[in-house]
Amino acid sequence: MKNTLLLFLSVFLSTALLGQSVTLRPNKNEIKIGEQVTVCVIVTADDSAVIQMPVEGQIRPKKIMAVEKLDPDTSRYNDSGKNLIEINQKYVITSFDTGLHEVHFPAAYINSEEYTADPFFVSVIDVEVDLEADFADVKPLEEFPYTFKELLLMALKYLLIGWGVLMVAAVIAYLLGKDRIIEAEKVTEKPKIPAHLLALEAIAKLEKSDLIEKGKFKKFHIKLSEISRRYLENRYDIRALESTTNEITISLHTVDVDAELKEKIIRALSISDLVKFAKVTPAPSETDFALKATKTFVEKTKQENKPEENEA
Repeated sequence: MKNTLLLFLSVFLSTALLGQSVTLRPNKNEIKIGEQVTVCVIVTADDSAVIQMPVEGQIRPKKIMAVEKLDPDTSRYNDSGKNLIEINQKYVITSFDTGLHEVHFPAAYINSEEYTADPFFVSVIDVEVDLEADFADVKPLEEFPYTFKELLLMALKYLLIGWGVLMVAAVIAYLLGKDRIIEAEKVTEKPKIPAHLLALEAIAKLEKSDLIEKGKFKKFHIKLSEISRRYLENRYDIRALESTTNEITISLHTVDVDAELKEKIIRALSISDLVKFAKVTPAPSETDFALKATKTFVEKTKQENKPEENEA
């Protein structure tokens, strides 16, 4: 027992004398969902030490996502006759899950010895959306009166455009004939394929691809996100292809779909956003979740065709 205590004290004193430490300094402890936190991981050690910084992909819990690892700042100084080095490595993290999260960073290694910093807390709050409020412009429009010269040029411009359109129409009518033009307008529309069949066919094709095996995660998630957005647009008439994930979240509030299905499809879109825009390499479990969530959402919300009535 005595020898164990002496060994512990010797290790503790040697570490303290060398001034070796690892600390975490987040720039804020409260964010709205999807906002980012910059965390400074500060490692102090002897100037000759071999240092390995934490791996951002191993941050816990999984509800916390690493967005970016910035270039480190390194400084050297002398403290009581000891030459020390300080490395300030910044990591950008975010979360799409509300609540209070205790954030643990993986250990840093100094001369192959493991050093773990104390965790910190981040509170993620939801964005309040007033669904009854009217949409407003970001900035009020400013009106400027036209000058006489501008009005004259505008009138001349529209006259020229109108004359050009009439001339083109006359030439087409002359070359093709009135009957052929009318016939061309009577194009029979092809039967519309149900939205869920298009989506499931695209998902099956994506599952059979070798994008994940080849490490093409960004291309895989771009295609998966497009499938989800196109299905939402075709099935619920939501302008999902032109909207951000946050805008889609707001639009889904008006759709009669199970809350758990909504949460999972938004989570899947958020994972794809991080891969597409933040260049994050997703964990296999995250890719698998996004694929399954998209497929389940389509299968659970598909619109069945009504059986046709028998003709009399």
